[in-house]
Amino acid sequence: GHFWLSSAPSGVAFLRLDRFCLEPGHPQEVCVVTLLGIGLAATRCGERGSRRNLYVASAIGAAVGLLVMTKLNIGVFVGASSVLALLLVGPNDLVGRLARAAVGVSAAALPFVLIGRQATSWEQAALPIACTCAVAAIWRTATRRNDLGTIFTWRDAMGFAASLVGVVGAFAGLAIAQGTSWDGLAYGMLGQHGGFKTTFWRTPPLPGATAAWSVVALAAAFFAHRFPQVIHWFRVALVAILAVAVVQYLPDSFKPLLHGLNDRGGAGPLVGLACPLLWVILAPVGAPDADAPDPRLAFGRLMWCALAALQPLGAFPTPGSQMAVGSLGVALAGMIALWDVVRTLPSGAAFGRRLVVGAASVAFVALVVRDVEYARYRRTLTDLDLPGARLMRMSEKQATEHRWLAKTLRDQTSTFVFGEHARCSLYFWAELKPPTGLNPTFWPFLLRTSEQEKIVAALEHREGVGVVHASFGAPLPTDSPLLAYLAENFEPADAEGEFEVWLRRSE
Repeated sequence: GHFWLSSAPSGVAFLRLDRFCLEPGHPQEVCVVTLLGIGLAATRCGERGSRRNLYVASAIGAAVGLLVMTKLNIGVFVGASSVLALLLVGPNDLVGRLARAAVGVSAAALPFVLIGRQATSWEQAALPIACTCAVAAIWRTATRRNDLGTIFTWRDAMGFAASLVGVVGAFAGLAIAQGTSWDGLAYGMLGQHGGFKTTFWRTPPLPGATAAWSVVALAAAFFAHRFPQVIHWFRVALVAILAVAVVQYLPDSFKPLLHGLNDRGGAGPLVGLACPLLWVILAPVGAPDADAPDPRLAFGRLMWCALAALQPLGAFPTPGSQMAVGSLGVALAGMIALWDVVRTLPSGAAFGRRLVVGAASVAFVALVVRDVEYARYRRTLTDLDLPGARLMRMSEKQATEHRWLAKTLRDQTSTFVFGEHARCSLYFWAELKPPTGLNPTFWPFLLRTSEQEKIVAALEHREGVGVVHASFGAPLPTDSPLLAYLAENFEPADAEGEFEVWLRRSE
């Protein structure tokens, strides 16, 4: 029974991460693998004062440093979660208690600090409320568990901090050695994202009852010691929410995943309703006099709870692919809750085996039927047949437009830029090099004035420059020097479908 239940999370994780098919090379791929590594490391700690704990804390610190340099917001969330978990089983002296309280308050406040004034309604405030209540409930449940004890010492904390600083310093030094300035590094990691908060802010697709449910879950965590029977029912509720999300994924998966903003697999309900219930996997399972679990394994649960509570914040400001990825930790916590429910049953192992085999069979049949339908749908599409994308298929109209655009750029230009949303694959398809190395996707919002002026200077000295225009669907900045330069010096030359190619105005 244990084998079947331990295998099931792999399937759940696969469903939650299907968004990566749309965005290969996304930095969240590194983040997810690193996050899982932290969860695994947390289950390997030893007795208080052991050298193994120093290695575990140092490994977690190094992982946080890697996340900071890969995707700063995820690094901050994981860093706050890791420090909170370590301090909850850290030294119990005065400094330790003060640090525990300070980090607990900071972690609980982080969602509102991040989103701030963007949350102008209850609907928009639902995400920070859910995450804040989840952190507070975890803190309350962990502090009431006397069996957790003290596992980590200040020596281990120093190992965590030294590893974090060392990894961040090594990657920053490598970037500087490759020619990046300190100002450019700071802007690339933090400054360029400021415009995203206002331009691309979308309200997460959370259930309307998220805020109220989060408060109820927090209250249950605070009073669970008086009414222990509610723990079981909230644990069952967490499993039920996960089950609904998995079942919802099956019909959703029959619809082609055309855009990351399309919610599928119930990411919204998982974040809004299941995240506030994370504390239940920290609560005792079974009778009050049951044998206490190994504190070291309990720390693994504590770490995963803390990580999962703040990961949904990655959905800010755009709850697309980040929403699905951010719900992974909650979904895996739901699998732990399922194991807790199953092992309280008289025939838990046999029931768990039948449950997983039955669910896997239904999922297998549904996904085979889906893939047969996808194969039929794929046969109705046309090969794009461009360099680096010969196996990509799309509608005949889209394929014709993209092939026309690549050929037009290849024949009429020596390089080109994008007037709105950059589609850097076109440089491969047209077999042309960009004018500079400054090529972010949403460049009107990500490039500073000085960087746009560098592109303008590069275009001034190039012959055969083209501009690709396509509908963007959002207002563009009015103070962009590059947009002003393109509007003043280029004019429409050719068009096909949604694309226009502009060339330099005649003197």
